Formats: sequence, C-alpha cells, structure tokens
Amino acid sequence: MSGLMHRGLPLVLTADDFAAAAAAHFGWTVEDMRGRRRAMPLARHRQIGMAAAAGCPHLSLPAIGRAFDRDHTTVLYACRLRERAWHSAYLDMSIAAVQAKAIRIAMDRVQEGAE
Repeated sequence: MSGLMHRGLPLVLTADDFAAAAAAHFGWTVEDMRGRRRAMPLARHRQIGMAAAAGCPHLSLPAIGRAFDRDHTTVLYACRLRERAWHSAYLDMSIAAVQAKAIRIAMDRVQEGAE
C-alpha cells in the first residue's frame, strides 16, 4: 500500500486512519478502538484493524500501537493471529474492507487539504 496517489497528490495512510476505518467498518467509535475494553467482538475487531494497518509497509508496530492505545507487542500478536490461528475468508475480507476504508479516509483528508 505504498505509492498511492489521489488527484496527483501522494496519499499517506496513517495508523489513525486504520483505527477510524476499523471503528467505522465494525460500528464502533474510535474511542472504543482505543479503549480498555477487551470483550469480544470488540477485541477481535481491534485486532483486525491492527492487522490491516500492519499491511502498510511505512507504518511501524509502535505507531500502529499508539493509534489503538496499545503496545507494539499487542500489534504483533494481532499479526501473528492472522498468520496462524484464525486465517479465514471472513478475516481476509474484513482486513481488505478496513484497508479500503482507510484509503477513503486518507483520500478525504487530501481532498479537504486541497480545497
């Protein structure tokens, strides 16, 4: 997900974009994504958001962790779950949907800055 452009301007995705995208996709608030609650399905949706962000090569695990108010090791845990325990079509579709929504959020930010 590097080298994206929108209207001739570089599109830089931030970890906050992924937190907002996961919240919007799953019907939570950004505060829920950053909150302390660990109940399912919120925790699983948060992990999907972190795994989606980890697909962005310029985002570090600590940066992703800060966007979700978590430690980088929690992000690493979410990435490892994707690799091993719960790899499924639902997971792949959810990660793709969160990534697409994060791109739309970044596009909106670029467009607002250009106006």
